[in-house]
Amino acid sequence: MSRPIEVTVLLNGAREGNTPLETIANTNDKRVEIDVVAWGDVDGKPYGLNIKRLGANSRFDLQGYQDLFYYLNENEPDILHVHPIAIGAGATVIARILGIPVIKTEHNTHAHYGFLKSLVNGISNILQSTVVSNSQATADSFAKWEQILLQYCRTDHAVIPYGPNINTIDSCRQERSVPDLPEGIIIGGGGRLSAQKNLTTLIDAMELIVPDYPNVHLALTGEGPKRDFLEQKVQQIGLTDNVHFLGWLPSQKDVFAFYEAIDIFAFPSLYEGFGMANTEAMATETPVVCNDIPVLREVVGDAGILVDATDEIELVEALERLVTDPDLRSELGKKARRRVEERYSITQSSKEYIDLYCDMDIK
Repeated sequence: MSRPIEVTVLLNGAREGNTPLETIANTNDKRVEIDVVAWGDVDGKPYGLNIKRLGANSRFDLQGYQDLFYYLNENEPDILHVHPIAIGAGATVIARILGIPVIKTEHNTHAHYGFLKSLVNGISNILQSTVVSNSQATADSFAKWEQILLQYCRTDHAVIPYGPNINTIDSCRQERSVPDLPEGIIIGGGGRLSAQKNLTTLIDAMELIVPDYPNVHLALTGEGPKRDFLEQKVQQIGLTDNVHFLGWLPSQKDVFAFYEAIDIFAFPSLYEGFGMANTEAMATETPVVCNDIPVLREVVGDAGILVDATDEIELVEALERLVTDPDLRSELGKKARRRVEERYSITQSSKEYIDLYCDMDIK
C-alpha cells in the first residue's frame, strides 16, 4: 500500500495518563496515520493530540453509536482499533457492517469477569481480525471456550505489553516536582480506590507496622468507590497521622514525581492485566512489593518482592524487610529499573502496534 494506513482508535475518554493514548502520541512512523475518537470526555488536548469527542453519556448512548457510525462511514479508516469492552463490542458491529477490520486490545485478566461480561466479550472477540492481550497472563486468562472460538473463527491473538515512557519519567525525576509528603519512610500506593486494589489489607498491614516503626507512612493516590470506607477504617484504627489520602495528582508529571519521592511502592492488587503503575514505579528505581499473581510474576520477576498480599502478615514481613534495609531498597530499585529498560518501554509497544497495523490484510 503506497499511502499511509489510516487507523481510527476508539477510547472511553482521553486524558494524560491514558496508556493507549500516550502510546499513540509516541508513534512516529510515516507508514501509519492515527486518529483518536473518545466516546466520552476529553481533558484538554492530551499529549498535543487532536481528538474527536463523541460526547456520549453512557455505554448505552444510542446517539453515540449513531455518531460513531457516521464518523467511520465518512472517514473510511483502514482499521478500527477498539479498547473498551462494552462500547468496543458495539463499535465492532458497526465497523463490520462498514467492512472495516477491527483490532481489539484486552486490558485485564478474564479471571474476574462475570457471566454477562464474559459472554459479550467472548462473542465480540470473534468479530475482530486480531485480539491483542497486554500481557501473557491476560492471554492465558481467556476461558477455554473463548480460546476455541478464536481458533475456530481464525481470529489472531497477539501479546503486546505496554510500557512506561522512560524518557518522560527521567525528565520528571530531574525536575523533582515532589508532592507534599511527611518526613520518614514513605510507602506509596493507590490508583483507583476500588476493591480490586486490595488496599484494605495494606492498611491492615500498616496497623501492625506503625507501633514498631512510627516514622513509616502510607501515602495513597487516587479516588474511587472505596475511598470513604478506607478513610473511615484509618480513623477507626487510629492511623490518621500515618496514612495519607492524596487524591488524584494533578498531572502525569506529578505521578512520576510521587514514585520518585516515595521509598517503597506497594501493589497488592487482587488482579491486573498489566499493572502500569507498578511498572512506572519500577522505572523510577523504587523497590516494589506486589501480590504474587500471574501478571506481576511475569512483569516483576525477581526485581521486586512478591507475596500473598491477601495475607497481611506476609505483606507486613515484606514491607518491614524494605523499611529496615536501605541497601536492599537500593538493590531492588536498580534491578527493577533494569528490568523495565530491558523488557518494557512505550517505544517498543508503539513499534509492535505499528507493525501489527502494517501486517493487516487491508483491502
